[in-house]
Amino acid sequence: MDGQLHYRFTRQFFPELSAIQAKQINAAIDSRKNSFMEFPQYDWTPQKGHRRKKHDMLSAGLIGMRYGGMVGMQAAMLHSMLDVMSSNVEQTFGAENRDILFALWKKSMSKRY
Repeated sequence: MDGQLHYRFTRQFFPELSAIQAKQINAAIDSRKNSFMEFPQYDWTPQKGHRRKKHDMLSAGLIGMRYGGMVGMQAAMLHSMLDVMSSNVEQTFGAENRDILFALWKKSMSKRY
């Protein structure tokens, strides 16, 4: 799932977060930089590509809390949930069909977010 779709979901589900906070949360989770916050024992996200770091639920939650408080933590959980969903769709239907689904989803979502 690309960053723009993560951002749109975050803004749609959590309108009380500012646009800057939504971008900070998603960017910090997806950043390839090493982090002192990594708890692989709490990880249920498929370990692939950029998801090898900071995609466990505890790390994501702490990143969300840092940038947006409790709502930010919920937004970080949404980020992780969307990544797991993306992996499940890819495993079930293939990468090409996943990309088509997400392109249609992105097209259908309002651009005001």
